[in-house]
Amino acid sequence: MSGREQISAFLKANWYNGDKMEDLLTFLIVGAAVFYVVRSFYRSFKKGGNCACGCSSCGSKAACEKLLEKNKA
Repeated sequence: MSGREQISAFLKANWYNGDKMEDLLTFLIVGAAVFYVVRSFYRSFKKGGNCACGCSSCGSKAACEKLLEKNKA
């Protein structure tokens, strides 16, 4: 049996099974969600304020503006 045939047999035995494909798909979806959440938190802290979408729509706009002025000084 050649190397290519061995790899093909391994994949058929381990990854073409419905259970393995479901696990892989679930892992990819959960991984994408975790990546999105971590990226959102990183971007919100990178901006230097507590408001992730800008201070104009934040409920504590005054506190955000004071914080931004304090950070500039």
